[in-house]
Amino acid sequence: VIRLGAGLGGLGFSLLGLGHPHATPLVGWPKPGEAKVVLADRSQGLLLVLDRDLIPKWIWMVPPPTHLAPAQRGMIWVVHSPAGPERHRSLVLVDLRAGQASHSWNLPEAPLDLHTDGRGRGWILGGGPGKFSLRGYEEGNPIPSIHDLPLGVTACWLREGRLLFQVEDSLGWVRLETLGGGLPLRAEGDFPLGQLEVLDLVLAGDGILLLGIEAHTMDRPRRVVQRRLWGEEPSWVQGVGAKAERLVLRGDLAESLEASEAWVVHSRSRQVELLPEPGGTGYMIATGDSGGIQALGDLDGRLLLATSTCLRLFSRDGQLLVTQGGFDQLVALSVI
Repeated sequence: VIRLGAGLGGLGFSLLGLGHPHATPLVGWPKPGEAKVVLADRSQGLLLVLDRDLIPKWIWMVPPPTHLAPAQRGMIWVVHSPAGPERHRSLVLVDLRAGQASHSWNLPEAPLDLHTDGRGRGWILGGGPGKFSLRGYEEGNPIPSIHDLPLGVTACWLREGRLLFQVEDSLGWVRLETLGGGLPLRAEGDFPLGQLEVLDLVLAGDGILLLGIEAHTMDRPRRVVQRRLWGEEPSWVQGVGAKAERLVLRGDLAESLEASEAWVVHSRSRQVELLPEPGGTGYMIATGDSGGIQALGDLDGRLLLATSTCLRLFSRDGQLLVTQGGFDQLVALSVI
C-alpha cells in the first residue's frame, strides 16, 4: 500500500518538486518495471508514475493537477488548477522521466476534457452546449490554435485522436491531426442517431460503441450500447444497466468492432459492468468503495479504477488483483 499524506515525513526524501533533474529511488518497495500508469492526486499536489503491477516508479510534487493526457517520447500533458476563487489554471507539458516542465500555457477557462493527437499536440475542450471551443497546444509554439465548434452542438467528446460532436439527431467527427491555424471546424463525416440520446462513446476497431438512452413508444426508455461501423446503422444493440453512464474500451483498440469488449461504468451506484462481445455473457463488478468512481482505465485488459483515496485493479472476471491506498484526492489517471 502506498502511504502518502501523513506519511510524507518519513518518505520525504523520495519526493521531488517539478523541475528537479532526477528522482530519488523509492525505498521500501520492490523494484518497479516499465512505467505504465500516471495518477494525479490534486489535494496532495502529486503526479505518481506506476508500473503494470502498480508499484511506484517516480513521484513528483506539482501544483494541483486535474487532467492528464499522454503525449510522445515519455511526455504527458497536465492541467494544473489550484483551489480558491482566484484560480490560475495552466497547461504544462511534463517530461515524466525528469519531472521537468518543458512548456507552460495559461488557460482562460476550466477545461472539460484534455486529449492528444498523433502529432503529440495537446487539445483542450472548453465552453458548454451551444458555445463549445477547442484549443490546440504544440511544443515550441506559445500561441494555441483556437477553433469554435458549429452552432447547435449539444455534446462533445475527445476520443482516440478525434473530436466527435452531436448536433440535434446526428453525430459528426473530425480528426484532430487535420486541425490547425484556427480555421473553421467542419465535420469530415456524420451519421444519424435516430432516437438515441448519447451519454458516452468509444472508438473500437473499424467502428464505434455508443452508450445512450433509447426511447421506446410502448416501454420506458432503456440504456443500450450500439455497435456501429462508421456512418452505418447499428449492427448490434446490447442492453446495459439502468445507471450506466460511461464507457471504457477493454483491451486492444485494434480489435474488430464485433470482438470488442468494454467496461460500462455505473458511477452513482459504484459498479462496473463488463460489456461482452455480442452473444457473450456480462456481469457486474462491485467496486467495494463508498467514495464513488473518480477515474478509470484499461491496463492490459484489466480494469483500473480510482476512487478519491484508493486505486484498485480487477481482472476480466472481476477478481480484485491489487489495491493501493493512502491517497487524498485522486482525480485522474492515464495509461501510457
